[in-house]
Amino acid sequence: MSLKALPLASVRGRVFAALIDYGLYFACLIGYIYAFGVPDPEGGYQVTGLRAFPLILLWILLFPTVEGRLGRTFGKELFGLRVVGASGADVTFRQAFKRRVIDPFDFGGFGAQALIAAGNTSMRQRLGDLWAETCVVRTESVICPNCESRVTLEGEEVFSGQFRCPECGEDVSVHAN
Repeated sequence: MSLKALPLASVRGRVFAALIDYGLYFACLIGYIYAFGVPDPEGGYQVTGLRAFPLILLWILLFPTVEGRLGRTFGKELFGLRVVGASGADVTFRQAFKRRVIDPFDFGGFGAQALIAAGNTSMRQRLGDLWAETCVVRTESVICPNCESRVTLEGEEVFSGQFRCPECGEDVSVHAN
């Protein structure tokens, strides 16, 4: 089975998830600037020198840490998406970090590069995904045929087509759409 068998995330879903994630980041950024910035001559606030370091550190570590540990950011969670590695396994911190290092290139020009790449690659990958060998997929929700409980499959479970039901403990085979 290849990654092509996975239920790929739509470009639209990825755009909305990114808007939520970056909206939250920029809200934190603005709050930090008002809390720790100094007034400038134009009536705004600015953060310079070492006070800017936490903002850079937040950008560098927040998204890769969350994606590396959970496989998804808050925006991806809301849209039922997750990042997986090329084998379908959970994304590693290193892969998540590589994805984010490319963000300035992907999202420069209002994200045109990311949209073009995701719209023209078979796996809907942006440049960061191509370099990190990752893909964004939909999480799948299925009903266990044994106990009828709803189970949300993780990356490897979607990829392998098998899962162990947390309610009844039975191994179940599924087929990706």
